[in-house]
Amino acid sequence: MNEIKKYIKSFLLLISVTTIAIFTSCQEEAEAPELNVIATPTSVSVGEEVVFDIAGNAETYAIFTGDTGHDYDSSYLAIAEGQDLDLESLVLTSDSLDNLLPWLENQIENYNSTAENPIAFSEVSSGLNAFVGKNYEYAETAKYEIATQLMPGLLNVADQLVDNYFENNSVILAPQGGYHTGISINRYDLGYTYVYNSPGVYTATIIATNLSNKKYTGSGYKNDRTASASEYDFNRLIRQVTITVQ
Repeated sequence: MNEIKKYIKSFLLLISVTTIAIFTSCQEEAEAPELNVIATPTSVSVGEEVVFDIAGNAETYAIFTGDTGHDYDSSYLAIAEGQDLDLESLVLTSDSLDNLLPWLENQIENYNSTAENPIAFSEVSSGLNAFVGKNYEYAETAKYEIATQLMPGLLNVADQLVDNYFENNSVILAPQGGYHTGISINRYDLGYTYVYNSPGVYTATIIATNLSNKKYTGSGYKNDRTASASEYDFNRLIRQVTITVQ
């Protein structure tokens, strides 16, 4: 009987140690990736292939070829990393409200001339006071609220009201035309071939990234199933190659 008890204690101890080891591994930081890149050739003619030979031990790879739409310096990663996502900041001021009322009265009069259910301008103008000073992160939200609460049937007028009379205090980080994008590369097939269609000097950027295991906090997933990027660490390595296209 004593031997059985010793066996059980040893077994439970082994389970405990194993559990601690697993939990500790989940807390480990992301491993530093390795990355080597060779482009052949680095000077080409328009329409000629450039072969990128990539070697490393990362979990994910991406390449920004440097031409239109794929310039790393104009990517979300380069511009907005560590900052909030681009959000609008729209607000209706008292001065803007005073300025828009003559225009709005004319819009409502035109609508009422043929509408089965006329809208009272006095009620709309009074109702807009509740919107003064209220900050909106999305223009569509302001348009929807004004249209549904004050002027059903005049969604187009609500659109114009927000577009033309709300003050736009947004700080948009994205370049004109939107963020540039990269191309994902299969970690098991790292060769990549690209053809440049316009002459110029391009900086091709290759990014290797490793993620940590998930870091559970609090009760883990017992009470909250919400996932977040903050639950992971990452380690990233970047290599760049200059390609001249004639």
